[in-house]
Amino acid sequence: AYTLYEEDPENPVYRITYGLFDSGGNLLKEFTPIAGSTGLRADAVQATGGNIFLAWSDPSKSTIAVTVIHSSGNQLVSGPFDLPAVGTRRPDYVSLTRDSQGRVVLTWMDFRYYDYLFYALLDGEGGLLTPSMIFATGSADEPLIQSSFASHGNAPYLGAWDAHLPILSR
Repeated sequence: AYTLYEEDPENPVYRITYGLFDSGGNLLKEFTPIAGSTGLRADAVQATGGNIFLAWSDPSKSTIAVTVIHSSGNQLVSGPFDLPAVGTRRPDYVSLTRDSQGRVVLTWMDFRYYDYLFYALLDGEGGLLTPSMIFATGSADEPLIQSSFASHGNAPYLGAWDAHLPILSR
């Protein structure tokens, strides 16, 4: 999936559009606007079940918005919808990843002050499993906690931890 921001000169708000490419870079789905979507700094991930999740910051509503696109790219499965707000800070810089059970993990920071990192968990259809919550807080007098200013700060880990011990033969 790929996102594109289109700025309308008459209305300086960014619309979210998406297109689909195969692994060879061939365009499978022409860029299509998502109705009712405005925002910045989108991130996308394909869940292990096939659906494509797209999330972005919507500063006009101070929310993180999410939509779920069918793996074919031809229809929306869910959304766009806003994640429940936590506190009074504007959320921004959302990042998505997936797990081996088909769930999608979202993390983001608070805009400007960077005191908190937030988390939410969605099922493979876009249902909210774990509501938005603060999972890390800066602990200094002037707290500063950051992850990624470009979104794309999470990566899936679908393997297993291996421990390798050295053995010496005598």
